[in-house]
Amino acid sequence: MWLKLWSEARTLKQLISRLHCGFDAEVNMGEYAYDDDGRLVKVPVYNDIDRLIFYFEVAEGWRDTSLLRKPGERDERYSLGYERDGGRRIDKYITEIRQMVATKAFDMLCPNFFNGTLPERVDSDEDFPHVWYVATSERLLPRVMSFFRVQERHAHNPGEDFIMPNLDQAGRYNTISNSEKVATEFLLNLARFIWRWSPRNRPYFGRNEDDRRLVWESSVKAERARLDSAKPWMIEVLAQLDRLDILREWLLELDETCLAKLKEIAFRNKLYRYEREEERKVETLDEACYLGSKSAWLLKEYKVKKREGDRLSKIREARRQKAQADRTIAELSSKK
Repeated sequence: MWLKLWSEARTLKQLISRLHCGFDAEVNMGEYAYDDDGRLVKVPVYNDIDRLIFYFEVAEGWRDTSLLRKPGERDERYSLGYERDGGRRIDKYITEIRQMVATKAFDMLCPNFFNGTLPERVDSDEDFPHVWYVATSERLLPRVMSFFRVQERHAHNPGEDFIMPNLDQAGRYNTISNSEKVATEFLLNLARFIWRWSPRNRPYFGRNEDDRRLVWESSVKAERARLDSAKPWMIEVLAQLDRLDILREWLLELDETCLAKLKEIAFRNKLYRYEREEERKVETLDEACYLGSKSAWLLKEYKVKKREGDRLSKIREARRQKAQADRTIAELSSKK
């Protein structure tokens, strides 16, 4: 089994090699397999989700060596051999070696998982490629959210700055790699899937198939709950990627939790010293808009659309009632 080969790897070259071929290896879909002595033994089930989780675990910290340092670990250097021309010796810190392994795992996720696309037109939930149901499955979605988490840069200075430790946001460091571009596009498509998904076609079940209907309804309810719970996280991600504009298509569908997250992000902005006033956080949405906060402007746009939408709805309803009243008056008048 591939995992056994991974556990037996002892050199950097072996680890990199195992990661490179990991997605080509067959996964164990059953409960029994043959051991080295040819005996049939019971083994844990290992499927595609397990493999993806494994790669996410190995890739953790690929962009930040501080995440790969173990408590109390000494900063030692290890030799990786010599340059090809027989020149100087290549020495790396242990965190650098781990980063090389983690980077390989991240690079392998890109063509094998982060490459999902979305169709321009979706008529039913079956039109979505399977990869998005894998990404939002019960076991994998928490791993995706954890890997692409948004956190404070410095814990001792809360609210000062937020980063995604496993992804360069919008070329912040001007060193964004091709793999990061693929992962970024994956996250943008994931956001679109989260807000676009709905069980539009209810399957037909016969009179005697109540169990199947209950299973389907339970599955739909669980998927909807997972996607809704992921929305605040995704708003944080979109803010970091400077792509909150994606939400405009569903602006009036944002619930109170999503609106609260946008407000939280907007109010992280600081109004710097103005005349005699010391630096402070913004106190109003207008101040956040003044500073150019995109989340604040999105909230402003939401409020305008909501207000005008409600006003126009009331006008349409009033006109409908007036037309009905006019017809009633005409009918009563004709009976004289």
